[in-house]
Amino acid sequence: MDCGAKTVRIVKPYKDRDKIIAQLQEAEALGEVAVGMDTASFDPSVIHMRNF
Repeated sequence: MDCGAKTVRIVKPYKDRDKIIAQLQEAEALGEVAVGMDTASFDPSVIHMRNF
C-alpha cells in the first residue's frame, strides 16, 4: 500500500528460512527504511547448531 510514509517491516521468526528471506527482500523492494525481528514470538526449540 502506497501511503507516502516511511515504513518498517517486522518479520516473524519463521522456521522456514526462505520465508524470512522473502519477507526481507520484499521490504527492500518496497523501500522500507528498516526491518526488525519479532523476538517475542521466538521459539528457541527451532535453533539448530551448524558447523561453519
